Amino acid sequence: MDSKDFLENQYDRVYITSLFTFYYSQTIKTIKNYEKLISPERIFIGGIMVSLLKEKIKGDIDDRVTILTGLLTDSCILKLGDSVNIDILPLDYSILDDIVYKYPAGDNYFAYISRGCTNKCKFCAVPILEPKFCMTNNIVNQIKRISKEFGEKKNLLLLDNNILSFSERELEEIVSDIERLGFDKETKFYKELPLKQFLRKLHKYKRETVASINVLSETLCYLKEKEKIKKTKIYQEKYLEILEKIDRADDKLQIIFENEKELIEILDYYHHPVGSRRAVDFNQGMDARQLTDKKMKIIMD
Repeated sequence: MDSKDFLENQYDRVYITSLFTFYYSQTIKTIKNYEKLISPERIFIGGIMVSLLKEKIKGDIDDRVTILTGLLTDSCILKLGDSVNIDILPLDYSILDDIVYKYPAGDNYFAYISRGCTNKCKFCAVPILEPKFCMTNNIVNQIKRISKEFGEKKNLLLLDNNILSFSERELEEIVSDIERLGFDKETKFYKELPLKQFLRKLHKYKRETVASINVLSETLCYLKEKEKIKKTKIYQEKYLEILEKIDRADDKLQIIFENEKELIEILDYYHHPVGSRRAVDFNQGMDARQLTDKKMKIIMD
């Protein structure tokens, strides 16, 4: 975002997150750029790099900038007037609609069940960022909330630092919860009608945002593609009539909203998804030293 756009939108605050330490110079440059556009007192920075290099950063930025380290477990730190554990909130999947490429892992539930690790390896940042190993997030609640807000996803990607630090009993309970959510060997995943996903997003987003423009473009391409489906005469005539209205309209989104029930009825009739197996990816650390025959059986069965 350039300075003109920023000033025109009159933002109240700027939140800057950081990733790895090798992005230090880019992160500092970003902070300094915003210091020229808004009072430093309204800038909040946090994340991995900031947590690890807090003292170094202090010397490179305005001392009025708020530096947040570690986990963000209480929104009071941000002076928002409430007390919400931000760390356990679901990710904002709408961010994926702001980008122009297809994110390969976009059809995953991104979740975690624990924070920290029982190991204290000197080379690892986890003991500094998350010093205490504990179960912090109910997997059932996470999946249900993500599904409600962003639609159902096919696979589950778990981002725990060391899932094997749980006892055999705890791990058994976790896997049991995951299976009850439909991630087992028998349950198949049936993809939702894409138009329903598009409409859910379009109703949620404000007009003229990058996300809404991208999703509208996807929706129009999808509707045009589905014109090729062989339909009954009544459905074909109705579908072509709606597409013609959309093509002629200056406000294409409004026409889509006005005809969404008919569009869903027509396309749902021809939507026959093939069921597919779902996968659970324990994506982060799994310490082989803590693996037992029983734990392996729990995970593999």
